[in-house]
Amino acid sequence: MAGKFGVKETLEANKAIQEVGLFFLIRLKDGAGFDDLVAAWDKRDDDEFVKVVSEGYKGWDLIDDELSELDGDDIMNLGKGTIETSMATWSKYRAQMKK
Repeated sequence: MAGKFGVKETLEANKAIQEVGLFFLIRLKDGAGFDDLVAAWDKRDDDEFVKVVSEGYKGWDLIDDELSELDGDDIMNLGKGTIETSMATWSKYRAQMKK
């Protein structure tokens, strides 16, 4: 049985952090330039990216509550969700590096 709060907000924040990190990792692979600043500015028009980051930020204040009362199910869900998100992020990274 999951704890009182679950881990939904923690998983969403994790996904948002990975998406932002992936964006900068890909953009800055050849060093920082003005084009990277423009790309970061334009990223706010990417609906998928904005949705992921907004969802990650929206419940940020609930993460302490979620992590303060983890039980076995929560730990398994958190681990599974983190691995799934990390694998998806890694796949996106590899695809971008091949371009």
